[in-house]
Amino acid sequence: MAIDNIYVTNKLTNMITNVAFKIDSDNDLYEITVNNTTYTLDNVYDSPYGDLFDELNILIDNVQ
Repeated sequence: MAIDNIYVTNKLTNMITNVAFKIDSDNDLYEITVNNTTYTLDNVYDSPYGDLFDELNILIDNVQ
């Protein structure tokens, strides 16, 4: 049981609890903040949130 509890605790600490993003005048994402850490085009794809960044961009394009 102890190993399962450690796994669950670790999994919960890695949850996304808040997301904010900025959009430029062309309606493209240029910055995303996940759990108080900000990523830009320069570093988002080196993070675990590259796919989230892409999906949000697609969503924004579809809303226009």
